[in-house]
Amino acid sequence: MRAAQPALLLFALLSLAAPAATQAPGERIQIDGASRLFLPAHLPRMGEPLDVVVHMHGSHALAQDAFYSTWRRAALVTVHIDGFSSVYTGYFRDPQALPRLLDRVEAALQSRRPTPGQSLVAQLALSAFSAGYAGVREVLAVPALASRVDAVLLGDGLHTSYVNGNRVNPAQMTGFVALARDAVAGSKDFRFSHSAIVPGTYASTTECADYLIATLGLARTPWPGVNPLGMVQAWRTERGTCAVHGFDGDQASDHVRHFRYLWWMLLDTRVGRAPSPLPLIDRFTAKGRDLAVWQTKFAPHAVRPVAPAAPGGDGYALVVQDPNGGYDTERIGPLDATDYAVEAQIYCDYRPELSANGFERVGIFARDDGNGTFDDTGGGSCYALTWDSGDGRVRCSRVLRGAATDLLSSPVLRPTTAWRRLRIEARGTALRFLVDGQTVLQTIDATLPRGQAGIGHHEWFTDNRLARGTRAEAFALTTLAGDDDKR
Repeated sequence: MRAAQPALLLFALLSLAAPAATQAPGERIQIDGASRLFLPAHLPRMGEPLDVVVHMHGSHALAQDAFYSTWRRAALVTVHIDGFSSVYTGYFRDPQALPRLLDRVEAALQSRRPTPGQSLVAQLALSAFSAGYAGVREVLAVPALASRVDAVLLGDGLHTSYVNGNRVNPAQMTGFVALARDAVAGSKDFRFSHSAIVPGTYASTTECADYLIATLGLARTPWPGVNPLGMVQAWRTERGTCAVHGFDGDQASDHVRHFRYLWWMLLDTRVGRAPSPLPLIDRFTAKGRDLAVWQTKFAPHAVRPVAPAAPGGDGYALVVQDPNGGYDTERIGPLDATDYAVEAQIYCDYRPELSANGFERVGIFARDDGNGTFDDTGGGSCYALTWDSGDGRVRCSRVLRGAATDLLSSPVLRPTTAWRRLRIEARGTALRFLVDGQTVLQTIDATLPRGQAGIGHHEWFTDNRLARGTRAEAFALTTLAGDDDKR
């Protein structure tokens, strides 16, 4: 691979430093100029200890959104400083920097759930994207702090200077090797993903992975394939609770994908694990939403009066629509949810007379990768059950990195206006799509093993004012248990 140009890596840094709209529900507390504390809305209110993830580098809002999607029962501290690794070295060189952050977390938790005499900070995980690894290295260099760390996650971020020509500097790997060795034994968690970018003047993440694997006496296993994020994997090494995943790609876009992959790796650790929150049920009544933990893709969505009312409803429904046109979604549930059913009453407004101007697509989706794509826009992945207003066509789609494929072998049409109950059941690789209790498609597909569920809308009208949005009632995300769910 060729050496990466400084401009390429600087672009990757800036792309995650840019401001982003905050969407994830939760409480945000500024710790200092570089640090924020995020307490997700789904955290329990009782005074039980919580795990804490301290993440280094990248937009606070993007990290909060990604972390929220994991549904971990944990608090998140984000530290972002514009620049390269030296800024994180400087921030965490003070051995009191991390304890100060944790003291602020403790104080915040005690203020919302007082538990005198008991610490509310449980396990501690350090995560870093790109240049943030240098902060982790500083923490692990202090024995008293290293012993406090239970997990480390690195997304395309682990470098050293060169010694003896072009060899990895062992002194700068000491803390990572020690923690990874504990993970091999199963007492701690270590996850590290890397691209094929070659900086040229210092050791690449690939070279550091090679050094780590050789020092631990491990071996690579070929692992070819493309994941739903579009990352081309080459190999992996796993032993105990230690994992190193190697990917192809030497462009800025390849580097940035590891920011999202970092949170996927969190799902495979013991950090913040909690019982399943399912069922999640929202009736969307005149009182508004029953649940406060929905995540919006773009525009805010309201529960509004609708006519006609859904069967058994009170005349109110959630309306999902971006007033600027295009697509929008609402999603909910943990990113690691696997076997479940999602369903909702969706108003299917048949308007073929507008076909020359365009149409709109309404529906639900399952196993979303946290992107909230729903359709053939946005670059994300999910399974979707949709209905089109122009011809009444039902689609059972697999959306992979923004490319939608209808899994139905021949078109299915429902060319009438009606409230319809749409349901997707996902059990392992078995998928079932139902409309009003009737199976439209039952198939096997192993492409998307887990993810969130939600409600989506997409419109293609020349005049956006013709769009009415996806009107949804009686949403339910439930576990699949026994034969009762095979009806």
